[in-house]
Amino acid sequence: MLNLRHLLFQEGWFLAVAPRAQGRLFETDPAASSRITPPRGHFFADPFLLTHAGSKFLFFEDYDHDLGKGMVAFMQQRSDGTWTPAQTVLERDYHLSYPCVFADGGEVYMVPETSANHTIELYRAVGFPHRWELDSVLMRDVKAADTTLHHARDGRWCMFTSLAPDAASYYGPLHLFWAASPRGPWTPHRANPISTDGLRTRSAGALFQRDGTLYRPSQDCSAQYGQAVIMNRVDELSEASYRETPVDRMTAATVDGALRVHTFNCDQDLEVRDALRFTPRSNWRAAWRRRWEGRR
Repeated sequence: MLNLRHLLFQEGWFLAVAPRAQGRLFETDPAASSRITPPRGHFFADPFLLTHAGSKFLFFEDYDHDLGKGMVAFMQQRSDGTWTPAQTVLERDYHLSYPCVFADGGEVYMVPETSANHTIELYRAVGFPHRWELDSVLMRDVKAADTTLHHARDGRWCMFTSLAPDAASYYGPLHLFWAASPRGPWTPHRANPISTDGLRTRSAGALFQRDGTLYRPSQDCSAQYGQAVIMNRVDELSEASYRETPVDRMTAATVDGALRVHTFNCDQDLEVRDALRFTPRSNWRAAWRRRWEGRR
């Protein structure tokens, strides 16, 4: 029997923004979040927060189902707390997602996921927030997922990235690299791979501090892709060792109507996550035709 739900609906991600939780790592009350819903035929995922020149910006993947690829878009928070419409700021011939944005030395940088191009690419804002240019290619001939840069307390930069062992693999073990600057050169950590656990091999957002403790969000992919976010307490981050302990789990129950969540980011005021739901297909007739012809 044809599955009508999959013919008429498709999985789609949207964004949920909430005030920063007090006394816990993330907000657990679904009523505290406001939803940012993408237009039909798109989904929004992998949100990152950045405060620049006194304003808050939200960068994320805008996936266009008609084009079959993702682009990087942004929104700016207005004075009343609402957000401006999404604007595309980075598009390539290949798929882009997970725009890890950060500031360093008065410049703003972004490392989007570019695994479809078998690279890890660093972009620099030359007219923030609208104009970005390729600054450098950090790695080539790799299939790297959800690359996340972090400025460590000792002044060095860390790169957490999930490296697939071959082209057929969707993602792979978590690897850690060191560098003196975001441009590299990047040195592999002695303990690589630092995780092969399906709860922790894919990053789920930037590392963040809470009451003096460092945490690293990761995707729970143990049963299915991006079903929840694991909060890992970083116990040791040094040249010789990396250790972390899972201490909490953020599920889809924290967002109304969600089936899964897989990215979390925060600052002092806000936290943002993405969530999966079913949305109506814009081309359900074509989906019906493909499914019917496949039965003949």
